[in-house]
Amino acid sequence: MYKAIFFDMDGTLLDSDQLVFMIYSNLVETYPPDTPLSTISLNDLYAKSYVEILQRLYRNPKKEYLNYIYHLHDSLKEKHLKLFPHVKETLDSLKKYPVYLFLVTSELREIAIEELRMMSIIDMFDDIITASDLTHQKPDPEGLLKLMNRYDLYPQDCIFIGDQKSDALAGHGAHIQTVMMGFNHENVKQFSSLFHGVFDDYESLLSYLEKGMNALSITFHKPSITIMQLTDLHLMNEPADDLTFQGILKAVNTLKPDFIVLTGDQTMSEHSVMLYQRLVKWMDSFELPWTLVFGNHDTDHGISHQSLIQSLKGSKHLMFVPGPEDLGCSNFVIDLKNHENRVIKKLIFMDTHIDQFYPIENEMKWGYGSISENQKKWYEQMIACDPLTKSFVFLHIPIPEYHLGQIKPLQGECLEKPSTPPYDSGFFDSILQHHHTEIIFAGHDHYNDYLIEKEGIQLAYGRVSGHYDYGPQGFPKGIRLITIEEDGSFETQIFLYQDMKDTL
Repeated sequence: MYKAIFFDMDGTLLDSDQLVFMIYSNLVETYPPDTPLSTISLNDLYAKSYVEILQRLYRNPKKEYLNYIYHLHDSLKEKHLKLFPHVKETLDSLKKYPVYLFLVTSELREIAIEELRMMSIIDMFDDIITASDLTHQKPDPEGLLKLMNRYDLYPQDCIFIGDQKSDALAGHGAHIQTVMMGFNHENVKQFSSLFHGVFDDYESLLSYLEKGMNALSITFHKPSITIMQLTDLHLMNEPADDLTFQGILKAVNTLKPDFIVLTGDQTMSEHSVMLYQRLVKWMDSFELPWTLVFGNHDTDHGISHQSLIQSLKGSKHLMFVPGPEDLGCSNFVIDLKNHENRVIKKLIFMDTHIDQFYPIENEMKWGYGSISENQKKWYEQMIACDPLTKSFVFLHIPIPEYHLGQIKPLQGECLEKPSTPPYDSGFFDSILQHHHTEIIFAGHDHYNDYLIEKEGIQLAYGRVSGHYDYGPQGFPKGIRLITIEEDGSFETQIFLYQDMKDTL
C-alpha cells in the first residue's frame, strides 16, 4: 500500500520541453556560450537544472545569465508551457486517499513554484523539493531521501513517477519503485528498461496507483490471529478522551491483539480532524496493523470525510482506503494471509453512511444510514474474486436483521432497541444467497454487545469502547476480541476494561 507518491515535474506533469528549448536558444543568442548548445544532448537539456547547464555552456557563468533565464521564462511561459492531459484530474483523484503527494524537481524553486501556481496544481502537493533545496541533483537520490526522512517513510511505502534516466537512477538510489510517463518516445526507447513500468497516459497510471492502494493484505506467521474490535470511541476533546485512550492501552497490553479494527464514531466533535490526528499517533504507538470504518457521527459539525481521510496521512500501520467514490468513504477489503501466503479470511469493510430520509409509504421518513444497492453489488463483486475463502463484514450501523424478534442472544447484553435503518437493501439476503460471509460486526448502539445467529449467519455487536454515555451513566466499557485459527474457524467474546489487569 502506497503511503507517498513522488512526482517529477518537467516532462512528467508539465509539457515544458519547448519552453526550455526556447529559453536556451534565446540565451545563447544573447550571450554566446563557450561550449555550443548543440553539444549538449536534449535529454540533459531537459533533465538537468539551469545552473548545471549554465556551467556547461560557460566557463564562468555570470549571475546576469541566470537573471536572463528568469526574464525569458516570464515572457515565454504562457505560450510554451502546459499540463499533460488529465494531470489535474489524476492529482484530484489521488488527493482523496490518505497518501502524501510530493514533488521532486531539478527546476529552480522560484520557477517551479511559479509554474505550479500557473497550472493551478501547487496545492495538490504536501511538500516540494527543488534544485534550490539540494546539494546534489538527480540522479542522486538526495531529494527523495530528504522527504522520506522528513516524513518517516520506508522505501516500500513509496513510488516515484518520472520521465528521464536521472529519475530512474534516483529511484534506484532510494530503493523505491519508479515508473515512467512515456510521453517522449525517444526516452521510452532509451530508458524504459530502467523503470519498473511505463505508462502512456494518466488514466492508466491512476488505475495502476489505485490498485496499489486498494490491494490490502496482512500476512501472519503464527497459527492463530486475534482481532480487537473497538467501537464508538466518541472522542470529543474532553477529559473522558483520556479514559478512553487508557482503556485501549490496557486492552492492548492485556490481550495482545494482532490487528485492531475501529467500527465507527471515532469522534463526535468540531475538533474531529485534530482528534483523528491524535488517534493516528495513539494507534501507531502499538506498532500493530489497524483499520477503521466511518460512523454517522464522525462528520458532525460540518466536518468532511475528506478532511478526516487527509488526517490519516503519515500513519505507518493503518490499513485503509476510501474505496469507490460512489459507495461512500470506507468500503474496502483486507485479506488475511498465513505464512504460506494463502488467504485464510477476507475482511470486508462497508460504510453505513450518516442519517438520511427514505421514501417509505409515499412519504420521506428519517432514519439511520444503510447499505445501498450499489454497495450490495460491490460486495458481490468482492466475494466473487475469491469464492472459496470465507469472509467477515465490519460496519458501523447494524442492518435490520439485528432485531432480536424471538431469537435469544448466544452471548452478551441487549439493553436498548437496535438503531437500524428503516430501509432494507437486501444485503442480508445477498449474504444468505452466496454463503460467503460468516459473521457481521457492528457498533453504533452503546448498550448492546450481543451475538445472535440468523439462518446460519452470526450478527455481533462490539462493546462500546469510548467513555461517552447517552443513557445510563457508568455502563462498563470494553472491546470485542475475535480469534481466527489457521483453518479459518473462529470464536469471539467480549472483554471489559474493568476486568483487565492494569499493566500501565
